[in-house]
Amino acid sequence: SPAERLEKHLAKRTALNQETAEKMKAVLEEDQYEVFLQYQVERDTETRLLKRLIQEEQGAEAPATP
Repeated sequence: SPAERLEKHLAKRTALNQETAEKMKAVLEEDQYEVFLQYQVERDTETRLLKRLIQEEQGAEAPATP
């Protein structure tokens, strides 16, 4: 289903974000890395919101948390 495909995509995106953060730490200067981490936080927030929408669409009984 589209919701399942989106969930798989979001899981891959989360794993890729974590992997990228580790690699970027070795390349960026400290202040640049801090900006990069802020960008990652914004992306993670977007991912959580999308997961919440999926849960609501699937009619999950447990309340979705941001």
